[in-house]
Amino acid sequence: MPLESRPLKDSFACEVLGLPLWEPLGEETVHQLRDLWARHPVLVFRRQALSEQELAQFSAHFGPLERVVRTEWASPAVPEIGLISNLKDGQARPIGGLGDGELQWHSDQSYMMNPATGAALYAVELPPEGGTTSWVDLSAPIRRCLTGSTTWSRAGAEFSAMSSGWPAIRASTG
Repeated sequence: MPLESRPLKDSFACEVLGLPLWEPLGEETVHQLRDLWARHPVLVFRRQALSEQELAQFSAHFGPLERVVRTEWASPAVPEIGLISNLKDGQARPIGGLGDGELQWHSDQSYMMNPATGAALYAVELPPEGGTTSWVDLSAPIRRCLTGSTTWSRAGAEFSAMSSGWPAIRASTG
């Protein structure tokens, strides 16, 4: 059965409709998701209710998972899941990392020789306003750098992309 999806207006993202990610996925569905991801670098799945284990199982359909580098941010149950939260436990210790706007624009694992192919973000609780997450498609700036020079930095390409009008999308809770 073909997946139901729709491109999000004026972006390179695509929303996948009506697919419960907590259920096991068949081989054909996984193939369709990978094909969709190859054409749309950001896939959106709304209204999901996933455990950390279910999120990890779903994410593994796109490639091998890596353990979270900052172990204090890693889930105690699933070390491949990083917890990003501004909440604290009963002893006033953060339950994750990057609690309150501690990180601005960045590229995951840009310091690694072989960074991850992608990332899955799963929101458990969102603020009534703010909480914006942005993505930028680096394929055009990277192609431009590779044909125009021999060196480039991922962070520099991101800044160039954001400031030069390359295709970008922002996801907001509002």
